[in-house]
This record gives sequence, C-alpha cells and structure tokens, in this order.
Amino acid sequence: MTTAPAERTSGYWGRLHAQRSRSALRLFLRAFLPFLGVLLLAGAAAFSWRMSTLERELDATIDAFLELAGMQLQRDLQGPIEDLRFLSQELARLGATPAAAAQLGNLARARRRYAAIRVLDVTGIERIGVEDMSLNTQTQPADWSHSDAFTALAPLRDDDLYVSSFELRTEGGKILEPLEPIVRFAKPFADAAARHAGYVIIELDASEALGALAVADSNGFVELLTGEGYWVKARDPQLEWGAVLRERQQHLFSTRNARAWEAMKQQERGTVRTEQGGFWYRSIRPLEPSIQNPTWMLVLHETPARRHERAFGVATALAGLAVCAVLMAAPFYWWLARRAGPLLKPLGVPERS
Repeated sequence: MTTAPAERTSGYWGRLHAQRSRSALRLFLRAFLPFLGVLLLAGAAAFSWRMSTLERELDATIDAFLELAGMQLQRDLQGPIEDLRFLSQELARLGATPAAAAQLGNLARARRRYAAIRVLDVTGIERIGVEDMSLNTQTQPADWSHSDAFTALAPLRDDDLYVSSFELRTEGGKILEPLEPIVRFAKPFADAAARHAGYVIIELDASEALGALAVADSNGFVELLTGEGYWVKARDPQLEWGAVLRERQQHLFSTRNARAWEAMKQQERGTVRTEQGGFWYRSIRPLEPSIQNPTWMLVLHETPARRHERAFGVATALAGLAVCAVLMAAPFYWWLARRAGPLLKPLGVPERS
C-alpha cells in the first residue's frame, strides 16, 4: 500500500516534534538539576547563617534581661544593708531602750517589706523585737542562743555584715505555712563605751523580690539557684526550697543538669548549651565580691523543644522561598531548553523524501 504524501509529512513532523521535546527535556534536566543543587546548598548556608544570627540576638536579649533582673534583685538587697548601718549607730547612741524600740518600729512601718527587726545581746537574748510592723511585747524574751541563725553571727566583728541565703520564716522552730521566704541581714553594734553589745537583725520578706522573677521572659522562665545548686525559684514550685525542706532535698539543679552546672561554676555569667537545652546565667552577690557572702545564680533555661521550634520556623520560611524560586525558575529553564533545541546539531531525523 502506498503511503499518501500528507501522511508521510504528518509522520515526519510528529517524529521531529517528539524528538525535539525529548531533546528539550534532556537540556532542561541538565540545566535545572544543577540549579536545584545550588539552591539546596544556598538554603543550607542560609539556614546556618540565620540560626547563628538568631542565637546571637537571643544571647544579647537574654543577657540584657538577666542583667536587669539581677540589678533589681540587688537593689532589693541593698536597702536592708543601709538600714543596718543606721540602726547600729542608733543602738550605740540609745542602747536597747524604749527609744530604740520606737526607732525600730518606725523603720519597720516605713519599709513594710521587713518581716522582722530584732536586737539580740551577746548571749543571744532578744532585747527588742518588731514583727510584722508590731513591737513584740512578750514578757519572756526569746532566746536565740541555740539557733543556727545566732551561731552564724559569732564570727562578726565591728563593721562586718552578715547576709543569709534565702530561708523560710519559722515560728517556734516550725516553718510557717504558706511558705514565707526571707533573707536575714545582721550587723554587730557597740554600746556607748564602744564595747561589743550585740547584733541587730533585719529579716527581709523576699516574696516580692522572688515574685518579680516569676514574670517569665518571652524566651523562657527565670529561675534562681543557691550556690549549692538548690532551687529558690523554679518553673515547677515542687522543686523549690530543697536546701530547707527535708522532703525536697533530692531536687537539685546541679544533679539534674550536671554538665551545665559544671560549666556555670567556672564563670560569673555566660551561656551553656547541652543536650538538655540552652542555659543563660548570671551570678548575684548581695555584698561586694571580696566579702564572704552567699552567691545566687539567675538562670534562664530554654528547652530543646523551644530551639527546635525556632529551627522549624526558619526552615519553613526558607522552604517557602525555595518553592517560589523553583516555580519561577522552572518555566524559564523549560522555555530556554525549547528555544535552544533548534540551534543544536541535527538529531538524525530522516529527510523528507
């Protein structure tokens, strides 16, 4: 059977079109696949750069936040120190007299954050006591001579200052409920003859200072630790006061986050990242570093899940940009491949007969 000229022409152009399409597809893939490889490499580099930039910004933000929180806490602790100096001078002038008791009462009412102000003699007997802004009128003076609080004052001389760690307020030797955090400040005072006469003690109600830390930063929760690694303020209240409450003694930051704790003890402030997350910290001392006094640590902990969320957000944004780039580049590469095909060497299509 003889093939009509129209059919032969149609078959020729069909084969030519199919061959050019295959050629264009090969050209498209040869050009577009390297583009995808470059895009992936650029995406990985952009992801690494963006994460590094975010972490530097996060470090600066959290460091500034902890700096402000530390300054506020230290300001709260400086007030009692100044008042101790004033009271020791007044007691040297007035002695443990009703006039001095009136001075203590006025100061307690003015400050309002003082849970108690006490004057002990050298044997540990309470000569003046002001609690909750009211003068203690008990006929039998309290005896502090066997308490740990009084024992800690024995080494003090002249202008020495004593600051306790964070403690819980007690009454009759029992911890009050609900828990009332305090910090005890003390200073020796002399009589008119410049002889050591006793100690003046201020018990600061620390609830307000610790409550200010409970305002969580947007990047995490600010926690407060003792120098031994116990929580004073924690995300989970059940972890707090392990240094004071026997039933919570097993709760230590230093054991739960051992790697971070070891690194945190080496410097006054900084950032540590472990498999348990990121830890930003800053040491706090109520007195000059050269004076023996407790050290506390403000810590902001970012969990690994929070960092993964940040990485996911960056990856999602970059993936969106990559999809846009592919959707824009693919038509261009296909058009280029189709246009470049006819300019190449003939592909062996049989000539028209």
